[in-house]
Parts: sequence; structure tokens; C-alpha cells
Amino acid sequence: RYSCPDTRRTWLNRLSALFAFAVRRGYISSNPCDRVERVTVDRKRPLILTPAQSRELYAASPAVMRPYVVLGMFVGLRPEEIPRLDWSHIDLEAGTVIVTGKRRTRLVKLESIALKLLSAHPLRRGPVCPSNSTVDRWRAKAKALLCLDHWPQDLLRHTAASYLLALIEDAGKVATRLGNSVKVLNAHYLNPPTTAASEEFWRLNV
Repeated sequence: RYSCPDTRRTWLNRLSALFAFAVRRGYISSNPCDRVERVTVDRKRPLILTPAQSRELYAASPAVMRPYVVLGMFVGLRPEEIPRLDWSHIDLEAGTVIVTGKRRTRLVKLESIALKLLSAHPLRRGPVCPSNSTVDRWRAKAKALLCLDHWPQDLLRHTAASYLLALIEDAGKVATRLGNSVKVLNAHYLNPPTTAASEEFWRLNV
């Protein structure tokens, strides 16, 4: 029924955890999932934006959406983290943003381009992100602008992660910023850009 390798592996892991619990309680003698061949997933590199696409996307975004774009594309925050932010969470003097993640709160550094663009925004209080309907409308227009067949949920985050690693050259530091482990970072987030592309991305003239 489940043809997607990721879905099959997820369900196998869930069933295995259930049977492992039954083994510990003595309900069964062994875990039947141990005899099932594990699903292998051939992962493709995630899609990331080029410097030209990044410039075009930011320039075409209305003012109300620009903090969302900056925090996703240049900082790497999750799509679900940005709507929880208030401007009080952003310290422009210190160049940091406080983010409530999946498991813990973390203090994230803002690179100079992110700090510059956020500092230029006319709003400084209240929610950072507009309504969900506004974000959805922006995403539909952005997909058309960039000629994408679909909009990957973590497109901006993957873009930030890949360029951050090229800039910082330390997977541990980048993973900490993103609120992930190095293993997850390497497995799911990276599509290494060239040195020239990275330099252009971080000096983006927008």
C-alpha cells in the first residue's frame, strides 16, 4: 500500500517500536520487524535557490513578507518557527533572534545580510509573520515566479543551511543554529553551492 520508501520506513520503525514494547512487557518473545528487510532511501539533494533566484524572490516579495523571507532564506528558521516570532524576539543591536524550536529555545546569530535587511524593515513591533493566508498567497506567487513545479516546504531553510555551511565551514555550528543534529543536517539539508555562488549569496545586493 505504501510505495514511498520514506513512508514505508516510517511505518516499519513505528511498528518495530510497538513490538519492542511488547517484548519488554513479555507479551511476545521476539520483534517480528527484526526479520523484515530494512528499507533503503536514495535521497536526492534538496532544492536550494541560486543567488539570482534569492535576489529575485526577495525583490518581488511585498514588504509584509520580507522578514519571513529573510528569516527563512538567510537564517534558516523552520516555516513553523517564524509565525511564532514577535519583533521583541529579534535583537538588532546584538544581531540575534530567540527561536522557540521543536524541543528547545535557541539563540540564533544573524549574518550581516539578514541583519541589514531586518534593520531596514519599517515595522519593529508585533508579529514578524503575516497571516497564514497571506503566506499561502505569497508562496503561490513565488512558485510561479521561480517556475517551480511545487514549493518544497523547507526550500528557504535548505537554502540557508547549504550556504551557511559553505560560509562557516563547521557542520556543528550550523546544526546548532538550525536546531538539528549534524547527522540530520548532512542527510536532509545540504546541497553544497560553489564558492563563487556562496560569496555572491552572502553579499546579495537587494
